Amino acid sequence: MKSLLIICMRYAPGNWQHMKSFASCLKEKGWSISFIMSGKFKWMNKDFSDIVYYLTLSKSFLSMLCDMFLFFVYKWIIFQKILRKHNPDVIVFVMWHPLNYFLARIARKVSPCSQILIWLHEPCKVDKSAYKEKALAYRIIEYIQQILLPLTDVVILHSNRALAAFRFRYPDYKGKMRIIPLLFRDEYNAKSLNSRVFDITFIGNAAKSKGIDNFFDLARKNQELNLGLRLQIVTSSKIDVYLNELNCEGGKFLKVVRKSRVSDEEIREACAESFTVCAFYKEVTQSGVIPVAFMCGTPVIGTNIEGLNECIIDKFNGSLLPENFSYKDVISALTYAKENFSKLSKNARESYEAIWSERNFEKHYGWLLNA
Repeated sequence: MKSLLIICMRYAPGNWQHMKSFASCLKEKGWSISFIMSGKFKWMNKDFSDIVYYLTLSKSFLSMLCDMFLFFVYKWIIFQKILRKHNPDVIVFVMWHPLNYFLARIARKVSPCSQILIWLHEPCKVDKSAYKEKALAYRIIEYIQQILLPLTDVVILHSNRALAAFRFRYPDYKGKMRIIPLLFRDEYNAKSLNSRVFDITFIGNAAKSKGIDNFFDLARKNQELNLGLRLQIVTSSKIDVYLNELNCEGGKFLKVVRKSRVSDEEIREACAESFTVCAFYKEVTQSGVIPVAFMCGTPVIGTNIEGLNECIIDKFNGSLLPENFSYKDVISALTYAKENFSKLSKNARESYEAIWSERNFEKHYGWLLNA
């Protein structure tokens, strides 16, 4: 029996469904599965709760520093014991973390036959000038990823945009690379979650790079001009500063689902309740929102930028907006989506099945199964 160890030392809730899908597929193939993760994932993990080691609580910068201190004091011994117990054939690093390099070094000594894979979600920020105070943080993250690469057997990237960014930032890397879409288990319940009551839904972090300003600009126009749009936002981010700019009647036009923990099920339900999901992104490597929306047969209105236009096909499974779009462009795209919803919804669902469904697991990971 082959064995898999998935390592995700930093809490990033959007990654749980990818880890779960990957582990489930290999478990169905007879593999033995184990996890090392941040304890912050515990509330999400119902499927593999008995085979997880929660070695960190990493979520913020300070918690990562604390976890590094505890690791070098004594938790490195626990990690060695886990490796010796499970003797994994494959180790997958899911998210960047300062400890990944040290974990890989230990793995090379304790379990030298293990094949080390890394899912590189964000190879680099090519243009850091727009990020100001965060530019230094991105440089540190890229360095952490860079020193891990020599210890890695295969780098897995999730889009052509990611591949281009990787080659730009790490031109000297000579190891194996594979482009594999983020895979999702098909958990859409069409019978219970197919009532389209919202026109446009925003899902995810309320960051400017994700277009949160554009979404609330649309919300304000909706009120001022009485456009009659039903909007929805589902996020774990603090958005009070945006909500305060709307008048007291905002609730008539905008449903707000704001929780510190938003489950994958709630995200799918939000997609299934909407005619469209918006992706007003300024810059992105790949999007986890688009596959979930397409899973639910929901077209996506997105910006015509790299990272989006390789999966959103204009007037086929959604609409593409110019980078400097106006609310009128959004209204036009929404009108087209509602008038042609059956066609776009069908195409969106078929796009999910063709690209992101875990039914394509053997197609993408056959090289791993046959190794």
